[in-house]
Amino acid sequence: MNGKVVILGLDGATFDVIKPLIKEGHLPNLKYLLDNGAYGELESTFPPVTAAAWMSIATGKNPGKTGVFTFRNRRDDDLKLYPLSSNDYVANGALWDYLSKSGFKVGILNYPGLYPPYPINGFMVGGVGTPEKNICYPKSFEKELDRVTGGYEISIPINSPKYKNKEDKFIKNIEKLIAKRKKAINYILKNKKIDILILVLPESDFIQHYLYKYWDDNYPGIDENKKKKYKREFIRLWDKIDEIVGDVVEHIYTDDYLFVISDHGFGRLTKGFRINQWLINEGYLKLKRNYGTKRESIFYNIFNKLEDRKIRGYLRYFKNKFKKIPFVDSFENFIDYENSLAIAFQYSGVGGIEILNHDQKLREEISIKLINFVNNHPLLSNIELYRPNDIYIGDKLDNFPDIIFLIDECEVEILANSFGSNIVINGTTGNRSGDHRRYGIFIGFSSNIRHINIKNAKIFDITPTIFYILGLRPSNDIDGRILKEIFISTQFNSKNLPQVVSDKSKMAFRRDDEEIKKKLKDLGYL
Repeated sequence: MNGKVVILGLDGATFDVIKPLIKEGHLPNLKYLLDNGAYGELESTFPPVTAAAWMSIATGKNPGKTGVFTFRNRRDDDLKLYPLSSNDYVANGALWDYLSKSGFKVGILNYPGLYPPYPINGFMVGGVGTPEKNICYPKSFEKELDRVTGGYEISIPINSPKYKNKEDKFIKNIEKLIAKRKKAINYILKNKKIDILILVLPESDFIQHYLYKYWDDNYPGIDENKKKKYKREFIRLWDKIDEIVGDVVEHIYTDDYLFVISDHGFGRLTKGFRINQWLINEGYLKLKRNYGTKRESIFYNIFNKLEDRKIRGYLRYFKNKFKKIPFVDSFENFIDYENSLAIAFQYSGVGGIEILNHDQKLREEISIKLINFVNNHPLLSNIELYRPNDIYIGDKLDNFPDIIFLIDECEVEILANSFGSNIVINGTTGNRSGDHRRYGIFIGFSSNIRHINIKNAKIFDITPTIFYILGLRPSNDIDGRILKEIFISTQFNSKNLPQVVSDKSKMAFRRDDEEIKKKLKDLGYL
């Protein structure tokens, strides 16, 4: 193949937003691609969580093989959670490692959880779930990006108190972030000779998390004047995303391939479900009964409402220096593990219950009670509940919660770190009014791609399809299929993937757990 392949990831993009906007005369560049390329819904992982989905895009494997459930994952059967890192991508065989080893020049911009950066044949820049600095390989590329953008940024803390009911402030800052991303992408397109370019825009996800209630005409309890104003802003910001799509399209030539994809779809978020409070009420979870617990919970609530990071840092310092101060910053410190039977951790708004002794009968008992609770609650409609082996295949099933569930297709946020008399909250607890859905988007565009509506495309299909275009035969442990139906000509050379050995001794494990937990919380993932 003589041309290049570009993967443009619009995080959280959904045809439920894109098609109505096109019908109203917006998003001309996405319209052009839909009118001239292959398109269809792209089924995400279950649950449709950013970290798991982008890992499956990069590897072509389901979470049962990658062991990635969310941005913080177990590595074995204990309950300790580790942040997603580049070690996970290397260990699971990311496509860029195979392509780099095969001699292709690879460029990666803003890939979620890809930290610390490591050497490839090209450049690598981490994305959501990473620090804001020291995110590039080679290191000199970070200076280039800072120079071009006026200070490169990965994300803004959309769920932080600084944006609580401050729509104008959010819009101003997200617009700045889009402008910086646009500058970075145009710089790369014009100045870097790359065979495979992977670009991820988290801004589409941020916009929908924060402003979805103004887009959705049926969202309850919204002032009509605010709805009109901020729906216009929602659309205007999406038009700016579309401008970046147009910039990329301008650099797609005869022998090139462009894939516009998303890791999941989007829909409204209107309620919360306090899973650990439910477990307490049912007698499965016990809290510490010492005098300090009540005082600790007060400090915990104050801490999590603080906007100033310096003050939070001082409180952590004094907590660590003077152990007797009744202050903690994690609900997990309230738990009486010895006398508890089950616990839920905060998993990006989806449900995951750990049965502490892995008793199968107890799992069934809790599952039946939870199903009955949801089915009989006036504010809830439906629960999808699974065991890991119901939905995954692979050798890492022990890394997952014993019970995995969603309520009302993610319209109800599962809250593990929220407690109170009401199990079900009619409203949202943070700044987010939109959340993930199962089906994202797939668009393929090239002189060798048909104009068709494809069916049954899955997130695991991206990597094997890219290998196919570049003349590499996908390995047997890949779960996805090659989307052969989209191609006009299927005359691609085929050779085996090179051997890529994961040398973990040369990889730097993450040491930024507290920092990254703060970032993920501010994004609404914890």
